[in-house]
Amino acid sequence: MNLELIGPLTFLGFIVS
Repeated sequence: MNLELIGPLTFLGFIVS
């Protein structure tokens, strides 16, 4: 898995949650 892609997505998803 590319951390460069999962990083931002997880960070944004965490805020939205």
